[in-house]
Amino acid sequence: MENYLLSIYTVQERGAQVTNANLVLQLRRVPASENLGTSLPAVSGMLRRMERENLIRLGETRDIDLTNKGRQLAESMIRKHRLAARMVVDLLGVPLHEVDAEAHMLEHALSDSLEKRIQKRLGNPKTDPFGQPIPGSGYRPTEVFLVLAPIPLPKQGAIGSGVDINGTSINCATGVGIKRTNNQIGKPVAVDIPGTRNRFTKGVAR
Repeated sequence: MENYLLSIYTVQERGAQVTNANLVLQLRRVPASENLGTSLPAVSGMLRRMERENLIRLGETRDIDLTNKGRQLAESMIRKHRLAARMVVDLLGVPLHEVDAEAHMLEHALSDSLEKRIQKRLGNPKTDPFGQPIPGSGYRPTEVFLVLAPIPLPKQGAIGSGVDINGTSINCATGVGIKRTNNQIGKPVAVDIPGTRNRFTKGVAR
């Protein structure tokens, strides 16, 4: 259920309507180690359970929204996940393409008291390593997520079928040498692609 809350929150954070279809797409980005079922019966059953527990509301068109209770739990999970991601990068030097899987494992184990200790040890960060805001930090990104046009790559298929510059897509891209070039709060998340003159930013391609 925690991964569903995290996925619904993530889709909404991008400004998209949460439907069964795009929820399933987001759920499939969760590391395989989570053993998360994404079949239609599994998803429908979990959504009915979450509705009974007053975590979500299902609209007339079957769009999905978080209740106040659901949003509080989702923000807690997102905060733990993004702090864990920040910790493994800043303190342990974990490569970006490994960060998401590590953060997913750690988020379930962090108590509230340990979360606060990590937050203090990291200097109260406002974003995770991918520039996504940590709930409760007060930071709100000003960039708008846009669909980016295809660009030439040094290796065909290196990024995959598309890029939306979120944690997962950068994770996939870093494995082929794409490098993040800045880490400043309030600045676009920029990555350079070897062998090209292209740079992606969070919301802008140039």
